[in-house]
Amino acid sequence: MDSASRQVLGMTWTTDTMWVEYAQYYLCSPDFGPDPYDMLRRVREGNTVAAGGPERLTVICGTNTGNIRLTVEVRDDPPARPEPSWETAVDVSICSVSGKLGLESWGGAGRPDAGNLAQAGSGWYRIRIETRGRDLGRERNSVGTWVEEHRLTI
Repeated sequence: MDSASRQVLGMTWTTDTMWVEYAQYYLCSPDFGPDPYDMLRRVREGNTVAAGGPERLTVICGTNTGNIRLTVEVRDDPPARPEPSWETAVDVSICSVSGKLGLESWGGAGRPDAGNLAQAGSGWYRIRIETRGRDLGRERNSVGTWVEEHRLTI
């Protein structure tokens, strides 16, 4: 069964212009949750890709400043195993008390076009973060056209 036919709840949203600064972006509620500096410390000491906390997921990119390609898929069943073309795959849990989770860049620039990604309301969400091109993004440091791609499956 292909992934499109397995998707029951939700939506898929993709952009080639997800702006990142300081090599990070967030999935968060309007109220944010924990201290973002603590989240960055947890990412660096942990899996180096993402860390979750109440109302917040912090994702680290290779690209310091510029665009990445980001696809977000919201579903109510587990995703398939990561495809070999993804260089990293990390699963993280976060709790949304507010029932509202949106995409945001460093500095507070939101992406309202992605919508509310907590489609099941308040509660726990398991998020898979898949990445490729982080090393090339880090090498180029600042890019206008994306070289790094991320996929969030919620």
